Amino acid sequence: MGTSFSKIFWRNWLVVASAGWIIFGLCMLLLPDVMQLFFNRLFKRVLAADLPFSPAATDYINFTYGVLGAVMVGWFTNLLLIALGSFSRGEQAGWQTIATSIGLWFTLDTTYSLCNDYAENALLNLLAFAMFAIPLGATYRKFYPPSE
Repeated sequence: MGTSFSKIFWRNWLVVASAGWIIFGLCMLLLPDVMQLFFNRLFKRVLAADLPFSPAATDYINFTYGVLGAVMVGWFTNLLLIALGSFSRGEQAGWQTIATSIGLWFTLDTTYSLCNDYAENALLNLLAFAMFAIPLGATYRKFYPPSE
């Protein structure tokens, strides 16, 4: 039961985490005004939540949220399919692909956020990173058993 249950549990964790970020990306794509309010609140020290933008600026912000949301949907759909496919089959390539993808994104995005004084975004990144790092850490020895 231990290995099978554990494998299914961590696979399902990755599936739920990926699906959650797919929904977040869809919200950015389909509900950009709502997401703009969310990010305005998140970055309230930079932007007052009630700061009015010109219609052209609002349109551009909504457009960039839509593009970013579409990219997120595509990326996390790939991670979802990897979790259901090669990761679930116990293939090292599945574990490596998820770990590399999340690790690169986290390093680049968080470094950029901190260099530009957006610690709030770095904290949001840390939440997303943990959602994937926990199951990856828990399954590392299943994919890479110690050599004897």
